[in-house]
Amino acid sequence: MYEKNFINHLVYVTNGVAMPLVRTFGDIFLNWGSEILHTFPELRRTHEHFYHAKPKRLYALILRDKDKQATHKTLTQPEDVTESCDLYQRLSKEPSRLREAMP
Repeated sequence: MYEKNFINHLVYVTNGVAMPLVRTFGDIFLNWGSEILHTFPELRRTHEHFYHAKPKRLYALILRDKDKQATHKTLTQPEDVTESCDLYQRLSKEPSRLREAMP
């Protein structure tokens, strides 16, 4: 692999692939775009980074990222992350029960 500075492309010679690069503040970056799905380890790291956030909060972060693939079906991914998190399971609130008093 090598970089062509004058056309801002990363060229992979053996496969004949050229990917566009973005030059910002004197540095060169590969622009991945939003076509990449969030992997389980990435979502888990994000879950831990935001202090073991609830699934709806993680889904709101994905929506705020303006990801085109973020649909209501995508909500199952953060739910899977929180189900596998031992700390989240231990510290989460129990469902409230109906309490009534007799006069």
